[in-house]
Amino acid sequence: MAGFGIARPHHTYRFANRWANRMKVLVHDGIDVWLAAWGPNRGKFVWADAMHGAHIVLDGEQ
Repeated sequence: MAGFGIARPHHTYRFANRWANRMKVLVHDGIDVWLAAWGPNRGKFVWADAMHGAHIVLDGEQ
């Protein structure tokens, strides 16, 4: 985690590939760092950007 600086406890770090159909999540639980990888069966992830601001609203399906 040296590339990120100090990994903050109880924070998550999310990464998606170029096509936004696979995601990896690093979770620092205060003791260990956990990695989860996931991808939807269809479609892709929707990411917030400068146009949407820091938060986006998810619908029931998302």
